[in-house]
Amino acid sequence: MPQQMPEGPRRSTLSERLLTPTRTREAYLAGIVVVAALLISIPYGTFLSASNISEIIVDSSIIIIVSASQAMIVLTKQIDLSVGSVMGLSCMIVGVTAANHPGVPAIVLVLEGAGLGALFGLVNASIIAGLQLPSMIVTLATLEIYRGVVPAIASSVFTYQLPNSVLALARGSILGIPRLEFYALVVVILVGYFISQTRTGRELYAIGSNPDAAALTGIPARKRTFWLFITSGTVAGIAGVLWLAFYGAAETTSALGFEFTTVTVVVIGGMNIWGGSGSIRGVILGALILTGVTNALVIANVSVNWQQAVNGTILLVAVSGNVMLTKRTARRLMLAQRAREKQIAAVS
Repeated sequence: MPQQMPEGPRRSTLSERLLTPTRTREAYLAGIVVVAALLISIPYGTFLSASNISEIIVDSSIIIIVSASQAMIVLTKQIDLSVGSVMGLSCMIVGVTAANHPGVPAIVLVLEGAGLGALFGLVNASIIAGLQLPSMIVTLATLEIYRGVVPAIASSVFTYQLPNSVLALARGSILGIPRLEFYALVVVILVGYFISQTRTGRELYAIGSNPDAAALTGIPARKRTFWLFITSGTVAGIAGVLWLAFYGAAETTSALGFEFTTVTVVVIGGMNIWGGSGSIRGVILGALILTGVTNALVIANVSVNWQQAVNGTILLVAVSGNVMLTKRTARRLMLAQRAREKQIAAVS
């Protein structure tokens, strides 16, 4: 008899690949996006119109930008609750500069916002990584501090008369893509590549999954945490400038509560709030879900208070769904591992 050639490694099926927690969450979220869009479009036909879909994507762009940096922090079992206040303070200071010095080039204003954000992020990073204090407590405190400074700056300066060079930052298009969407796309590509393809990015998963084991393998968790919070501040500072350009004004309420929006998006997107798992694709889906629901509520003339209640409900459902999917996937993987061990034992 001819000798049978050994079989090569079996290629995993689609269903097996979907068993991984991250892919399962993404499939779950993608299904929600499609089903919700179809259901909403039944009573409100304009919801799926090209103009409204474009509006949803544009509205979600700044959310995606800031949520992407928030996601990297959450991967390491940390959180930054100061991003909204950093955005608001950066928006106000840059707005003052633009209003008082209309000849300043837009790129200088962007750099000013980035520098301010990096400075505020440095404060967070120094306390969290340097003194080893809980990030939730530290950033909750700086949230109040940074937000408290905004009215003091706004009280003496009118910041609505902005030069066209500033407004142009969020208007028009680049390579045929609306500017805000283009910026979000660039951030998504960079963050996605960083956390999935670079050694430093993969270390963030290790730090969040098991900080003690990560330390034993030589991963500098404190150093990574330090630079993550500086990066988060820098991104929030730039986002503050984009907020100023998009809305054409700097107000005391600019980006108020935005930190909770980013946390909601990250959780809806399947990021494990206890660190160690998640993807940038989930963040995009989470932002589209939250923005789409808000858009639908506006079309339905639902009051702002009820919109907040709905967003809170979505957050609870997302957390519950993620926990259930994680447990279900873990159980399936455990059963598959036991079956494989039995097969190996039977052969031996």
